[in-house]
Amino acid sequence: MSWLTKLGLRADRRNKKSGHSLALTIIELNEFNEVLKEKGVEFADSLLEHVLMSVRNNIRGSDIVKRSEQDKIILLLPNTESNDLHFIINRIKESIEKKQFKGNDFKLNFSISFKEPKDISKYILSDFKPLEKKVALVHST
Repeated sequence: MSWLTKLGLRADRRNKKSGHSLALTIIELNEFNEVLKEKGVEFADSLLEHVLMSVRNNIRGSDIVKRSEQDKIILLLPNTESNDLHFIINRIKESIEKKQFKGNDFKLNFSISFKEPKDISKYILSDFKPLEKKVALVHST
C-alpha cells in the first residue's frame, strides 16, 4: 500500500468518525511527458509549480494536496459537500487558466476528476484509479 493510499484511508477514517464527508479530486496534466521532452525540465517544473500554487491558493489549510505521479496532483478535501467541491474545482480551473506562458504556441491540457463526497474508500484503495466523474478542461494561451 502506497503512502498516499495510507494517507487517504487515514483521512477517510477520521472524517467518518466525525460524521463529515471527504471529497477526492485528481488533477492530471495531460501529455506532461511530451511537454517535458519538447519544452525541457525547467519549463515543465514551472508548469507544475503553477498548477500546485493554483491549487494551494484555492483550498483550505485542512485540505491535503499531494503529487502522486509526475503528472498527477491529488486533493483530499475533508468536510466538503458537493456544492463546495464544484465551487473549489471551478476556482482551481480558473486560477490555472489565468497563467500566461512564454510563447503563444503552448497549450496546457489538464483534466480534473472527482468523486462526490460519499464513501471514497474504494477509490483510495484502488490507488486513485480513474474516477467516475471527469471534467475535461483545456487551456491554451
